[in-house]
Amino acid sequence: MDARTESHLAALKTALQTLKDSGTDGFEGLLATVLSEVCGQPFRVASSGSQRGRDGDSAFDEGATYFEAKLYEDAVPQAAVSGKIVDLANDDKGQVDTWILCATSPVNSQHADKYRGSLAAIGIGCLILDWPPGTLPPLAVLLAMAAPRVERFVLDHSQDPSTVTGIRDDLDAVAADSQFADMSTNLRSMVRDGAVGLGLAKAANQAALVKAFSDRREARRLFGQPLAPMDKSGLAWAERPALVQRIQTAISGPPDNRVVLVLGDEGTGKSWLVAKGWSASQPTPLLAAFMASDLSMPEAINNLEEFLVSKLVSQTGGIVTDAIRKRWKRRFDGWRANPAPKHVRLVVWVDGLNQAISFPWARWIDAMAGFLEEIGGRLIVTTNNWHHSQIRWTVTTPLERVIVADWSEAELKGILEARGIRSDVLAAEVFGFLRNPRILGIAVELLDAREIERVDELTVGRLLFEHLRRHDADPTSAGSALDFAKTLKSHAEEMLERLKSQNHDDLTIFDLGKELNAVSRSRFFEPVEGESDLYAVRKEGLPLALGLALTSVLRKELRANRDPEAKLAEVMEPISALSETSDVVFAALQISFLQEGCPIEVQAALANISSACRMYPMIFIRRSRRWRSDLQSHS
Repeated sequence: MDARTESHLAALKTALQTLKDSGTDGFEGLLATVLSEVCGQPFRVASSGSQRGRDGDSAFDEGATYFEAKLYEDAVPQAAVSGKIVDLANDDKGQVDTWILCATSPVNSQHADKYRGSLAAIGIGCLILDWPPGTLPPLAVLLAMAAPRVERFVLDHSQDPSTVTGIRDDLDAVAADSQFADMSTNLRSMVRDGAVGLGLAKAANQAALVKAFSDRREARRLFGQPLAPMDKSGLAWAERPALVQRIQTAISGPPDNRVVLVLGDEGTGKSWLVAKGWSASQPTPLLAAFMASDLSMPEAINNLEEFLVSKLVSQTGGIVTDAIRKRWKRRFDGWRANPAPKHVRLVVWVDGLNQAISFPWARWIDAMAGFLEEIGGRLIVTTNNWHHSQIRWTVTTPLERVIVADWSEAELKGILEARGIRSDVLAAEVFGFLRNPRILGIAVELLDAREIERVDELTVGRLLFEHLRRHDADPTSAGSALDFAKTLKSHAEEMLERLKSQNHDDLTIFDLGKELNAVSRSRFFEPVEGESDLYAVRKEGLPLALGLALTSVLRKELRANRDPEAKLAEVMEPISALSETSDVVFAALQISFLQEGCPIEVQAALANISSACRMYPMIFIRRSRRWRSDLQSHS
C-alpha cells in the first residue's frame, strides 16, 4: 500500500462511523447500493424481526440477493457473531441469502473460516470485508469501486455531515493506490460469484443459457442439440408471435398448477419455441433445461430438489457441493414461505419426452408439478403427438396444450425469399415437405454446402436420406443412423415379401412391438388412427425404405459374384405394382451415389433401368445423365 493512502483511509473510516449501523439509510443501505453497482444485480437489505423475509416484497421474486450486514468498528466480538448466526439458523425460511461481516478492524482468519462454515451449514453465503493493517482494506477497495454512489449516499445519510465533505477525495486516493487494480479485480470476481447470492445465481443462469441459445456449437455442448434460436448466423425463422406470447405468458406470469405441454410432430420447432419464449420473457425466471434422456429412475423422482439443484449448478459450469445443496434448499424453503408470487420463479423444461418412452412420465410430471406449485414454479414439457396420445389419460395435473404445426405456406415462402430462394421452382411435394422446419434446415445446409447445385434438384427422397444421415447428430433420434437404417430396411424387406405373395392389404402397417422407440421418435413412421398397437411407414418414407432394401439386395448379389442387374429385374417385379415404383428406383439410385463405398456395379444396375427415366420428371433424366457420366469416367 502506498504511504500517501494511509491518511485517506483514516478519514474514510471516520466517515463510515457517522452512518447508522443498520437499515436502508444506514451502513446496510450503503452496502446494498455498492454491491448492486459492482455486481450489476440488485441487493436488498432483508427485513428484521420474527417475520424476516416474509413481507411479500416483489424483489424477492425478481431474484434480488437479500442480505444482512454488520459493521464492527473495533475488534470483532466472536460471541456476537456466533449469536447472529444462531439467530439466522432459527429463521430457516427467511429471505437472508447472504450475511456480510464488515469491520474497520482486521478479522482473524480462523474466526473467518468458522463463520463461513457455520453459515454454509445453514445454507447462507458469507462475505467478509475487513480492514487489515499494512495493506489496502477489502472494505475500502469495494467502496472505492463505486465512488460516486458512495459519496452521494454518505453525504445524504451521514449523522455528522460536516465531517464527510472530503469523502470523494478519500475514495479517489484508494482507487489511485498501486494495489487497487489487482485487489479490485479479485474482489469484483468474488462478489459476482453465483455462490454469493440468489440474484447472482440467477444472472449466471441466464447468461449461460442465453449464450447457448445464441450459438449452435455452445447449444450442442450444453443440450446435445443445436438449439439456438438467437443465433444470427442460422436459418431465418418465422417468428410465430402468437405462440411465443403464449409461452411468455406461462413463463413470466403468475404461477399456477398447470403444466404447459408443447405438442407437435418431429422437427416442427417445439424446442425452438420454448427457448425463444423464455429468452424473450420479462422478468426472465430461472430455467433448468433437461433433455428427456437426462432423466433416469429412481434418481429423477426420489429427490426432486437434488435433481433440480444438480441441473441449475451444472448449467452454469459449477460443481455441486454440500454447501451448494443447502443454499438451494434454503431458497426453496424461503419460496414456500413466500407463496403466490407475481411472476414464475423457476421454470423446469424437459424436452422430448418421446425420447424416453419407458420412463414413467405421468408419475414424474405429477410429482414435479406439485413440487413447483409449492415454490412458485412452472413445468414445461415437449413431446410429439404420438407419445402424447399414450400418456394423456394418465397425467392428473391440469395441462395447457400449445400446438406447434409445420410452417404455413406464407411463412415458408417468407423464409425462402429471405434466403433468395424462389419457391415457385420447387415441386409441390417438395414445397409441402419443406414446411417442416427441421427438413427446411437440412435443405438449406445442402444448398450452402453446395451438395446440390440448384434448389429445383431437391426431392423428398433426398431430404429424407439426408435426415437419416443426420440421425447420429440428433438427440431426439432413436439409436444410431446405422441402426435406424437397418430398421427401415427390415420393414422394407417385409413389405417386399408381402408384395411377392400378392398381399397388398395393410402393406405398410406393422404391429407395435420392439420398434417402439423408433416409432415414437421418427418422422418415417406414424400411428394408425384408432389402433394403438399398430403403426405405419409414412407415405413419404416408403420409397427411401424400399430403396435401402434394393441397394442392400444388389450389394449382396455382387458379394456372391452374381449379376446385380439380373437380381434387380427379379426384385423390381413385385415393386412395379406400386404407384411409387419410379420413386423407389430413384431413391435407390440416389442412395447408391450418396452411400460411401457403394460398388459401381450396383450404381450401374440402377442407372440402367431405362423405364425409370420415362416415368420420372426431367430432373431424374438430367441427374441420370450426370451419374452415367460419372460411371463412365470410372470405367
